[in-house]
Amino acid sequence: MTSYSPSYTSRYRAKYRACGIEHSIQLRKALGASFATTDLLAGTVHDLFNAFAAQMPVDLEFISGEVAEEGSDIFVPGTTPAAVTGLVAVADYTPFQKVTHTRFAGKAPGSRASCELYGIWWEYSNIASDANTIPYDGLATAAEWGVIGTAVALLNTQAFANSGQATVWYNRATVKVNDFWLRQVRSGGIT
Repeated sequence: MTSYSPSYTSRYRAKYRACGIEHSIQLRKALGASFATTDLLAGTVHDLFNAFAAQMPVDLEFISGEVAEEGSDIFVPGTTPAAVTGLVAVADYTPFQKVTHTRFAGKAPGSRASCELYGIWWEYSNIASDANTIPYDGLATAAEWGVIGTAVALLNTQAFANSGQATVWYNRATVKVNDFWLRQVRSGGIT
């Protein structure tokens, strides 16, 4: 029987810093995955961020990795993802760009999944003819930007939904300013 308990399946969580702000990303494995198998998601997290390296900040840094085994709410130290070298100067980011996330979503029988990446440099314009400008319209598809397809392929083979079932990740990503971090920008906490 499907359970919607947060601890139903094992989880891998990595903490990272991008544009001076600390974030975390969490992925799940299928039911029955061992600690060692779940810990291998450190490689998936690395590969996700590495796919976007040309649009990541130079200060991108993985801080830690941890695993919560199936049925447990306790995270214990795991493998920290290997370093990814971002290429965009932090000074190039506006405060709004610093708090913009790129959300991937998927669906499985009885459950849904999503994960967000912070730090991807999105330019707020729709100048598709400019090779140096990534169009921002709230939705990025693999047809518009091939790296989205690369990320979705990684998620389809490695990341599962809370039900523990195989998950089909949509071939698109939603790009949005995060509401929590937006309040920090407006209050002057993030500049």
